[in-house]
Amino acid sequence: MAREILQETHRTGQDQGKWKNLTINHELGYLVGMDIGTTSVDVGLADCSCALLDRLSAKTDVNDGPEAVLGKAIPLLEELLTQNGVREDQILGIGVGVPGPVSYPSGMVIGGQFTPGWEGFKIQDILTVRFPGVVIQVDNDANLMAMGSHKEGLGKNSGDFIFVKVGTGIGSGVYCRGHLYRGFSSCAGHIGHTCVDFNGPVCRCGNRGCLEALAGGPGIAAAAEEAVAAGESIILQTLKEEHHGVLSAVEVGEAATMRDPAALQIIRRSGTLIGSVLAGVINLYNPELIVIGGGISKIGNLLLAEIRREVFKRAYSYTTMGLRIEYSPIVDDVGVIGAVHFVRDWVFTVDGVNISEAQK
Repeated sequence: MAREILQETHRTGQDQGKWKNLTINHELGYLVGMDIGTTSVDVGLADCSCALLDRLSAKTDVNDGPEAVLGKAIPLLEELLTQNGVREDQILGIGVGVPGPVSYPSGMVIGGQFTPGWEGFKIQDILTVRFPGVVIQVDNDANLMAMGSHKEGLGKNSGDFIFVKVGTGIGSGVYCRGHLYRGFSSCAGHIGHTCVDFNGPVCRCGNRGCLEALAGGPGIAAAAEEAVAAGESIILQTLKEEHHGVLSAVEVGEAATMRDPAALQIIRRSGTLIGSVLAGVINLYNPELIVIGGGISKIGNLLLAEIRREVFKRAYSYTTMGLRIEYSPIVDDVGVIGAVHFVRDWVFTVDGVNISEAQK
């Protein structure tokens, strides 16, 4: 099988069994990446070189449970296959990212307080019934975003970097010496549940004052609602009326572009909180790159500027020497791209070990 799937191999260090320079025939079949977020699901179709061919998205709510969410994701995949002329038996692997802790490599969702109804659930159980014989692998969404950045984004030439997802939730994927670091119980990177205010609002994890509760999408929206209720922003009030009485981080970003003082203050505060947590992470880990992604990264450069300012203010000066903090240039597709690369490593194995593990 190895001869069929590996066009070119070069083995180095016979005693260690390490493989390098693996090139896979892109015409062997197709790979699928599913990026399940809190409020949407993105599904992408790629060839075996991981080149993304097409993608579709749909609104969803992770709190509706796995059956409901996958009930929207599977039809998207079926539509992708139809419009690209791909047969189901040509699918080799499906990689899935979910917004919560995942036990690796079993793919079981853990930490049910983050995603109610998902605790102990194995996505493979549903997808295997629908797509028998297909390799299916599941991981935390921020981990797969980090992998997407490492393979095709800013982290491509960086061995030690952190991808920070700022959306409805806040999480991170950590790369150490060129490999994704998941931690002892597969829960590394959950920086969103670092306390930044002991008297702050209750977070979905059950604790008070978590970074995610204050600086994530819902926290930004809540601060905007407070500003409107206090009569501090006519612009936010107008945007709320235009959006049927609902404000989100998107409207806060829009108001900020109009130089609305309340919106600018909300974004600055979020950036300050994120930067303060990252400063501690940087002191501990000393990465060369921080990549900021997720939906809230679209809010504008003010957020990035405030994150940078706080990091360089609070982190130990030697840990920030040469440090870059940038927005991800591939915002919408990075999770799907990471999921595709993730599952390819399991579709193609060397001596029974997935490609990434074999190259360690």
